[in-house]
Amino acid sequence: MNIQRILVTIARVSLGLIFLVFGLNGFLNFIPMEPIEGVQAHFWAHSQPPATCFR
Repeated sequence: MNIQRILVTIARVSLGLIFLVFGLNGFLNFIPMEPIEGVQAHFWAHSQPPATCFR
């Protein structure tokens, strides 16, 4: 078997698992997240569009 084919398969499976785990975390919240504080909270609050844009 070709080594490149094996590496591509490993990369595809690992990326698929990463997307699966972090995608499910958005629904199931099994990886806890700490509240955002300080400069990060200020940046996040001002980078979101205002809710009035979608009404």
